[in-house]
Amino acid sequence: MDVGPRGCRIVTSRAPVVGALLRLGIASERVPDPLEVSGQVAWVLKGPKARVGISFLGRGIGERAGPVEWFFGLVGAEIAEAAGRGEVGPPLGGLMVYLGAPPPSEVHAPEEREVIGRVGEGIRLAELVARSASGAVEALMRRGWLTLARANAVPPERWLPALAGRCNRAAARQRAAADPTMSGAILHPIEVPIEVESGLESAPAEHAPAGQASP
Repeated sequence: MDVGPRGCRIVTSRAPVVGALLRLGIASERVPDPLEVSGQVAWVLKGPKARVGISFLGRGIGERAGPVEWFFGLVGAEIAEAAGRGEVGPPLGGLMVYLGAPPPSEVHAPEEREVIGRVGEGIRLAELVARSASGAVEALMRRGWLTLARANAVPPERWLPALAGRCNRAAARQRAAADPTMSGAILHPIEVPIEVESGLESAPAEHAPAGQASP
């Protein structure tokens, strides 16, 4: 089976008619939950094993995830595995990566903070993997902190609370070094204005390519 965010192609010995409505269940070992989705037959190539193109009808009532979300979850898992091996080439390497929803607590790992700052408003996957520590991109994608879906992206400013602790402490240390009278003072990072790290500069935002079912 070939599957994309808007449809799929199947091979079957019982060819349906064009226009027929079908109920599909699609599972992958890379995604925890199967995709339960309704679709409509768009085309049929008859033969001993007919090839059938099906167009998804979107998320149904009560369904956990629609076909678009499920597909990006599948692709994200595949990319995370490739990123962990450092083997992201075309066409996956051309996909855009964006910042997903930030965690409620501060991010401490330096290599993960570096990746988050580098993503900014969007970066191509191949460039991100090439410039990042091994395993960091994979870890962030598996947690959902990075996303391939532009619609699920958040602006870099949303990540400031998760990165602010380090920024505030660095600013406080700089002020103490510049003013010898503060060397013995107790520093209160929360009172220091947050400074956006240079790694959070904007990058051109592009839409991730969306696959479609094809014959």
